[in-house]
Amino acid sequence: MRPGPRNDLRLLSAGIGVSTAGDSIALVALLLRLRPEGSGWLAALLAAQLLPTVLLSPVVGQLVDRVETRRVLLTAVCGQAVVAVPLALVSGPAATVALFLLLATFNAAVRPSTNALVPAI
Repeated sequence: MRPGPRNDLRLLSAGIGVSTAGDSIALVALLLRLRPEGSGWLAALLAAQLLPTVLLSPVVGQLVDRVETRRVLLTAVCGQAVVAVPLALVSGPAATVALFLLLATFNAAVRPSTNALVPAI
């Protein structure tokens, strides 16, 4: 039995909520990890969170329009999972910022993909 549109929307909404909460918790944890390294690393981490969304939005928009949205979403979420493991294990500030930049790059594809799925549901 296939779930109805309301169930799909509930699942997507729950997934977005959990993802957003996880992103926020991860950012706070990484900010606390980098705090002893100095304010420059904190600024770099915050920039790493914002830059992919700003710079890649035109490319991601075209990607979501041309490729199946579910495929883009699945690829981006799997990419986030692969990057999150080493991000949790590294301790150096440069590696932390670099991995967080990569995580934010995948996140730049997740948000438009989930937003494109809402009207389809």
